[in-house]
Amino acid sequence: MSERCKGSSLMNIIPNYTVIDIETTGLDPRYDEIIELAAVKVRDFQVVDEFQALIEPTFPIDEFITQKTGITNEMLKGQPIIEAMIPEFLNFIGDDIVVGHNVNFDINFVYDNSKHIKEFDNDFIDNLRLVRKIYPEFENHRLDTVMKYLEVDPRTIHRALNDCHVTNECFIKTVRKIESEGIDLRKTSCKPRKSNSKINLATLEPLSPDQISSDHICYDKYFCFTGSLENFTRKEAAQIVVNMGGIAQNNVNKQTNYLILGNFDYSKIKDDKSIKLKKAESLYLSGHEIQILSENVFLDIIKDN
Repeated sequence: MSERCKGSSLMNIIPNYTVIDIETTGLDPRYDEIIELAAVKVRDFQVVDEFQALIEPTFPIDEFITQKTGITNEMLKGQPIIEAMIPEFLNFIGDDIVVGHNVNFDINFVYDNSKHIKEFDNDFIDNLRLVRKIYPEFENHRLDTVMKYLEVDPRTIHRALNDCHVTNECFIKTVRKIESEGIDLRKTSCKPRKSNSKINLATLEPLSPDQISSDHICYDKYFCFTGSLENFTRKEAAQIVVNMGGIAQNNVNKQTNYLILGNFDYSKIKDDKSIKLKKAESLYLSGHEIQILSENVFLDIIKDN
């Protein structure tokens, strides 16, 4: 697959933008499908318009996705297909700067589903990156956790349109804090925290500690790898994580933030889920900050950050 020519990741304070959020059948645009598109258009920090559409996928969604989103196969039956709705979605966004929580995920799906029309190259602001920088004291930075700490109306989390509104309110509260306290977004810390874990991969040291930025999405996050990796050995992948300020693990536990599945295994999980994957899904549904990514999406993280 050719490299995406996406817009630039910004750390700017702007009053006009469009917040986007999608729901999908999984986390890899190469294997998974969009099942809901949503966006809210904001002018001078006020919502002026919104967009929402359910999408019928090619294959039925599994129980984990239903538990996560509240979307059922019955709700999706007879809805428009993605090819019919993506032009309307792009038209709604226009040339706006895009805001989202972990927005690279949404952008990658939209980009891959719209490349037959145009390159989705709008510049973007990742609210996840922003709140990690401004609120390092939060127990984690999942949208529902950030919402709770910032006392934002919970609405119905993990439906796309509601998540757009929640993300917008969290973004505005964070902007107000930055403005009132005169926070300089350019300042970063370059000291990675070392893992106190006794696992073998934790013995890896960053090759250039002085180049590690606390702004990086991998900084201070725990990664576990499983399955057959296509592009690296397990140790090479772990070294990449450590070089970016992350912490490598051998097993999934409550500290794990990312479970990376080798490409050969991700494409097969719909039929036969491993013990590690089932544990990761269980942790997610119980409120832990854990994401299950394919090796391809891990590569996207490296390129995008």
